[in-house]
Amino acid sequence: MKNWALVVALAAAAAFELLAAPVSAIDIDVAGEYVEARSAVVPVVLQTVEKTGGTAGREAVLAWKMDSGRVDGVRVDGLVVVAVVAGSDDLAEAKSARRSVLYVDEKASAKQEAALVTMLRTKVSAALGTIVAVKRAPVLFETTNKTITVSAGEGTKLSVMAAGCSGGPCVKSSAPAASRPLSSGVCEARVVQGTASGCKESALGVAWTRGVSKNVFVGTFTF
Repeated sequence: MKNWALVVALAAAAAFELLAAPVSAIDIDVAGEYVEARSAVVPVVLQTVEKTGGTAGREAVLAWKMDSGRVDGVRVDGLVVVAVVAGSDDLAEAKSARRSVLYVDEKASAKQEAALVTMLRTKVSAALGTIVAVKRAPVLFETTNKTITVSAGEGTKLSVMAAGCSGGPCVKSSAPAASRPLSSGVCEARVVQGTASGCKESALGVAWTRGVSKNVFVGTFTF
């Protein structure tokens, strides 16, 4: 029992050290796949903005699949982390106060979990806002011919599916904020037609679903 307690204490200490490290001291070199689903249609042109009294686009699901890389020497190859984000206004608005819940791949070790959380706190803090919870769960990020499927947790009803991933022009960095991914570091992003997306997250008090609509970004990322 004492040995087990020591292992837990050492793992917690390692996680704390990585999370508490100054941003400037953290060495991040990670690349992989990215998918993001919004609770509203992504306005590729101004005319497509949904008129719903300012309530559209306040929720999103962001997912990163690490193809390769490391955070302060910790390898994170093949791991996945998913963020559920809820804002006070449309997430494309900088004024939108936001909260988020992170789902970390249950295959990650304590050090890898801390590394992934640190990576997101460092690179996409503006998109995530206040992280209210970090949950270890079964996480899926599966890419087939023209389909990406993402899910996180059991019974959370959080899933994203995007079809036609090769369609649509790349999003330009000069595009309006509402037409760009929320995450930084995303390249070759495209707006594609989602076949089903949504989530239910009690920690944020949000629940939304979306059928077939152009509300999904797919691309790659580099941190």
